Amino acid sequence: MNPIIFQKMSKSPDSCYGCRACEQICESDAITMMLDHEGFLYPVFNESMCIQCGLCDRVCPNLITPTKRHKTYPLKVLAAWAKEKKDRSEATSGGLFLAIATEVISRGGVVFGVAYDKSWNLYHSMARTIEDCLKFRGSKYAQSDTRNTFKEAQKFLESGIFVYYTGTPCQIAGLRSFLRKDYSNLLTSDIICHGTPSNKLFMREIMWKEEHEPRSIDTTSYRSKDRFGWGYDWKITWNDGKTQYFDTGKSPYFVGFWNNSTLRPACYSCKFASINRQGDITLGDFWGVKKHVKKIRRTGSGVSMLLVNSQRGLDVISELKRIEVRISNIQTALKTQAHLSKPVSRPEARDGVYDRAYEDDYDSFSKVNLSFGSKAMVKRQIRNWIKLAVLWKYLK
Repeated sequence: MNPIIFQKMSKSPDSCYGCRACEQICESDAITMMLDHEGFLYPVFNESMCIQCGLCDRVCPNLITPTKRHKTYPLKVLAAWAKEKKDRSEATSGGLFLAIATEVISRGGVVFGVAYDKSWNLYHSMARTIEDCLKFRGSKYAQSDTRNTFKEAQKFLESGIFVYYTGTPCQIAGLRSFLRKDYSNLLTSDIICHGTPSNKLFMREIMWKEEHEPRSIDTTSYRSKDRFGWGYDWKITWNDGKTQYFDTGKSPYFVGFWNNSTLRPACYSCKFASINRQGDITLGDFWGVKKHVKKIRRTGSGVSMLLVNSQRGLDVISELKRIEVRISNIQTALKTQAHLSKPVSRPEARDGVYDRAYEDDYDSFSKVNLSFGSKAMVKRQIRNWIKLAVLWKYLK
């Protein structure tokens, strides 16, 4: 008989998060993760190599009950930001990741984060220096490939090295179940997750941007603060050194993300879209922070929502000298971040969206997809105009 995980996947493949925990725990190499036509990873099972150990069942985040990090959760809800503006300027929100990574590196530890390679593959990797951590900064808005980093992290943990592992809640759940032990030298950080499109779709958008250009894209920042500060402004740097900015409301990829039409199937029923967090800490944007937290004046360069979910997380945060914090509460967190209480809903637009993106001309796909996001695009453009008007008045 096949393991439970594959019995369930055969009936409901939409339940897989693609975290690779089952593949990495398999001692007989009976499981291989493969991309489906949409670009999402799913396990493929070789029954002839299976030794019926059942480990894959015991580590699958979809089959296990999420465990609490603490009897009361979270321990603290904070508004937080890096003291140095330069640390915030290159971050998506408040610049906390680099502050935490700096503390971990100073302890002789290692950091696992997410970065692109030159071919725009998005994957987890390890860093030993602050310089190597810089590529992990900023939100990526696609599903990363954990590759063999659960095994890699375990080796460091077993040797006594402090490990800071970051990822989506399902990835952190996969790591924790894979390890099957609560290591005192492990710090995990998840994000307030909206859901993840496939990185294959993002690569298609990159190709679309480059189709009519004699140059190629070198780097990208999805939420650049260069022009409008904390918000949504897509910055692209070309290989000739020139920079362009794009309204993300005009990007079919980002509109698909916002209207939930391109997310991984499991995202629509995600059990980790809950206040019961998987990470020792949780990071996200603290939208509307001025309304909810006292004694905050300037927020233009970003403020993070920081949920401290375990004593270990509290111990590390308490040691950080590079951040400012203000106390908030769980009611505010739930009010301003919907995905701390429930996953996104699956829209009708999800049906066939990847077929249209890959099989149709991308220009045609963009026209259809952008029509779903036209209202959001107008609102975002108005906000950008207001920011520019305020900035111009200040500079005059």
